[in-house]
Amino acid sequence: MVLNMYCIPLTVEPNSPMFLTPEKYGVTLKFQRFRDYYDFFANIAQGLPFQSVLGYETNKLSEPQILDLSRRFYSALMQQPGQPAPSLSMSR
Repeated sequence: MVLNMYCIPLTVEPNSPMFLTPEKYGVTLKFQRFRDYYDFFANIAQGLPFQSVLGYETNKLSEPQILDLSRRFYSALMQQPGQPAPSLSMSR
């Protein structure tokens, strides 16, 4: 029995294969140093604006497109019979 389904975009962790060889995976990194990750989470903790949610985009999709497709996919999943109403929020 499936209790719930969800869709979240990949995250690129420092020192992961996608981080070390982004060209192999067709991504362009926005977070290229550990300090970029630190600043991102520090801004969240302080309620400050931030430039990027994912820290990357692909050769085929921009970051806003990836986030939009994730939202739309999640909404479509939640419209299936027996699923609760959508509650995903990925806004700043």
